[in-house]
Amino acid sequence: MVKRYISLNSLNLVTDINVGENRVSIRFKGGRSTPNRINGSYITEDKSIQKAIEADSAYGKSFLEYDTKPKKKVKKVSEEIKSKSIDIPDIKTKQMAIEWISQNLSVDLAQNLSALKIRQFAISQGYDFPLLKLTKN
Repeated sequence: MVKRYISLNSLNLVTDINVGENRVSIRFKGGRSTPNRINGSYITEDKSIQKAIEADSAYGKSFLEYDTKPKKKVKKVSEEIKSKSIDIPDIKTKQMAIEWISQNLSVDLAQNLSALKIRQFAISQGYDFPLLKLTKN
């Protein structure tokens, strides 16, 4: 299965990951700053590289998987995952979430990420925005 990963705060990013006992460089490319900022991406169908990317300490901080298939709107996050997160009830919009993450987690997220991806990132860091509206943009 082909997976796409996006850089969270770089137009183009080169990073090294451990694939078994080998060190492999991966390049997130294709980013641009105008007219709308789009961060670089990396696409692979190699399962060992996918596993290494998702196990890397920078996963969720510098890059994460970006699903290219259209999904149905998700209205709820599983109760099991949500119960392990700290709720931040004041966050109601994407912009508020991006600013909160920037100030509290020191991560600059791309403006073009969906509310769902922003919420998933927050949950991966141990926080949840239960009132964030999960719209397409």
